[in-house]
Amino acid sequence: MTPFEKEIDALLRKSGFYLQTYRAIDAVSVLEQAQLMVEGKEVKWQVNAALYRNKGQAYYQLGEFDEAMGHFIHSYEILEDGNDKAAAAGLIAGYYLRNGSLDEAALWADKAMESATEPELMAGPYQIKGGIAEAKNDYPKAIEQLNRAAALAEESHCLTDVAI
Repeated sequence: MTPFEKEIDALLRKSGFYLQTYRAIDAVSVLEQAQLMVEGKEVKWQVNAALYRNKGQAYYQLGEFDEAMGHFIHSYEILEDGNDKAAAAGLIAGYYLRNGSLDEAALWADKAMESATEPELMAGPYQIKGGIAEAKNDYPKAIEQLNRAAALAEESHCLTDVAI
């Protein structure tokens, strides 16, 4: 890592600490500093994606849902790896589901399924689809989707990832 990359990494870690301790305003401040530092510079896509993902988390903690989703989606668009995109899309789908935006949740769950190449990344989107079906009072479909999520999680030895 170059000295510049180490400096950015330190800021991302600091923002992560602030997010874990629910100090979102401090996280936003650190992330804006990092964003100013990387503007106009060649940095790895992973760095930019992490910066926007953390900003999304900070704004979500602040209760600014639309702002948060914009950052999460921007992070998704930066990602180049299919499995990273699948994980990001699953995260976005989950936030939309919690917000009651069922159509958006379904759209992002589908994106997660489309870009995942690792089977363990398929359990989450099926769980989200089960949650969507449950919210629509379609209980047979909810059970089907949640059973599929559990089967995929068990198959991938990540059953703890599907907390129902």
